[in-house]
Amino acid sequence: MDYPSQAARTRPSPTEQPTIKHLKPSIDPSPLFYRQLLDGALWQKIPAYRDWSRGDLFSTHLAGRNTITSPQKLLQAVQTLVPAAFTTSHQGLPPAKMSIRVSP
Repeated sequence: MDYPSQAARTRPSPTEQPTIKHLKPSIDPSPLFYRQLLDGALWQKIPAYRDWSRGDLFSTHLAGRNTITSPQKLLQAVQTLVPAAFTTSHQGLPPAKMSIRVSP
């Protein structure tokens, strides 16, 4: 049985790509605002990380030391970013049998 050699096989050139026929119409991109990522030092809006540089944020050593593991640490980290009602809601967390772990 003869097999075609590598040279005998025909490959389409990069300019001869088949046309793709879309089954659904294109969508309006305006509601996809969540894809427009914010830029800048966003972590500095969180009071606990206000003095951190970009290098500090990506440091595994600092992330390990500053991981939030309790409701008290969570409230200390966000301080003024949340409404006062949230600060009283931490009373419901201790009876719940789940762990809290938030890395910077």
